[in-house]
Amino acid sequence: MVLKNSDEHSKNSLSTAQGPGISTAFWVILSFVVAAYMIFMHLGLLPLMNPDEGRNASIAWEVQNSGRWLIPTYNGLPYLDKPILFFKTVAMSLSLFGHNEFAARLPSALSALGILIMVFLFCRREYSLRTAAFSVFVISTAPLFFGFSRCVIFDMLLAFFVCASIFAGYFAEKAEGNIRQRWYIVYAAMSGIATLVKGPVGFILPILVLTVFNYLDGRREAVRRLLSWKNFLIMSAVIMPWFIGVSILHPDFPYYGLVKETFLRFTTNTFHRSGPFYYYLPVIFGTFIFWSLLLPEMAIVFWRQRRKMLSADRLLSVWTVSVILFFSLSHSKLPGYILTAIIALGILTARIFDTAMGPAGKAEANVVRHGSLFLSIISIVLAAALIVVHMRPPFVDTWFRRIRNPAVLQSIRILTLPLFLLFIGMAVLAIRGIIHRNIKTMFFAFLMLPAAVPSLVLPAAAPTQFYRSGRGLAEKIIQGADGAEVACLRCFPEGIIFYLKRPVTVFTADYGSEIKSNYIPFYLSKKSIWPQHIRRVEDFKSWIAHRRKPVFLIVRSGRRPRLNAIAENYHKPMQYLGQNYWGVLLTPKGER
Repeated sequence: MVLKNSDEHSKNSLSTAQGPGISTAFWVILSFVVAAYMIFMHLGLLPLMNPDEGRNASIAWEVQNSGRWLIPTYNGLPYLDKPILFFKTVAMSLSLFGHNEFAARLPSALSALGILIMVFLFCRREYSLRTAAFSVFVISTAPLFFGFSRCVIFDMLLAFFVCASIFAGYFAEKAEGNIRQRWYIVYAAMSGIATLVKGPVGFILPILVLTVFNYLDGRREAVRRLLSWKNFLIMSAVIMPWFIGVSILHPDFPYYGLVKETFLRFTTNTFHRSGPFYYYLPVIFGTFIFWSLLLPEMAIVFWRQRRKMLSADRLLSVWTVSVILFFSLSHSKLPGYILTAIIALGILTARIFDTAMGPAGKAEANVVRHGSLFLSIISIVLAAALIVVHMRPPFVDTWFRRIRNPAVLQSIRILTLPLFLLFIGMAVLAIRGIIHRNIKTMFFAFLMLPAAVPSLVLPAAAPTQFYRSGRGLAEKIIQGADGAEVACLRCFPEGIIFYLKRPVTVFTADYGSEIKSNYIPFYLSKKSIWPQHIRRVEDFKSWIAHRRKPVFLIVRSGRRPRLNAIAENYHKPMQYLGQNYWGVLLTPKGER
């Protein structure tokens, strides 16, 4: 049964019910090889994707360049949408490993590896080595997990500290005396650091998960210990120095951070990221990919065996449901919000496979077989579609006619045959596993597609990412006007600051809405004098007239007539920069 240790005697050894010690050792070693491959393979290959990676890496570069530890800036403007910890982490990586995409993404990748190590240790202690290894397999190949492990984004670092806090709070109640207090110190400190990564959600999630878990388990004293003043004092000791320091320098921050960024984000559609209550159901099935084929029947098995659950099973179940329900109630929804729920769900999925391999796992083996049957059917259908596309190249142009980028179409053409072979291989493995009732074969069938992403999909996708990155724009600007001052008229291409390694002047029609930040318009609306790199659009003519060195001016395609008029006035040709941006190099009129 999945709800009890299927391999109790292997919990602290390298032996399993299915063979000698080398068997479990093989699973453990292979799981971390696959995990490292999923996380680090071609980590720096793709250019930074906009808007998130371009923005976050640019802010990190400014933090690195300035040496700040308190207030991050974006194009010279205070950026208090999020705390500085993540930006400082990326800035330190850039200092150590150079100004490149690999260094910018490394903190997320290391956070992902740290999470997998924590998961492994948790499962080894609570279940068995084989469950621990399977958990590393499943989580590291879940698209939401390995996708965020390869992005310059807050979510993976946040997940690291949230997971550490939840695991520590769980182990605190399994210990007594001084050991319990030490675990609670770790719990509170990790919650505080998580808050420094992405705000109050950093301590809300651990408190929510552990409170619900202990309450449902009937441990009222545990809830009181969890919510004790000592724990909140430790959290405050971690959080308040930063919060007070920022509030002194920017007195409007407490209102913005607590009311607008936190309360209104959760309760209103102010940030335009709303979705229906069921928003996360398709997100789970889409970002857990083929592992999600097991979830419906897996949920039934868990429900039927709920009274026999292990304590760790109950924690993971509560963790998954609580996080998904919490963010389903929120008016602001993004896939990354439920990253830690996917981690918990990954462990539960690994439990299904591990128990299915044992003698008491009949129900779990049925879950795996039925999921494998669906996997084989889907693989065959996708393989048939791909071979038709491969044999009839015009279908690519017909089906993807809205994609005007030749690089994207070429990548689709290149991938059709390899993906066809991959889906055929998945179908063969799944069917073979079903026929021979071999859980290991079926497990490898589920692994095949995600394992192909780093070595197959990423190299093919690399040329297409210029379509979403600031690197291509920056390269054209440098080629056409290296050393010129860069100005953006009612636009702001994300990521060019990171690649240009200098700020640009933005002319805005309102309060800097062109710069993707919630705090910057809030900040500018209260200032009569603005910083030097943000100006009102009506000041453009006087500003450009007083330039003493060349200016490279950028606009979006919709404002091309305005740029054309300016270019004609300076007798300069316009050039297309890509991504719907146009530019012109303007030299002082005395230097024509």
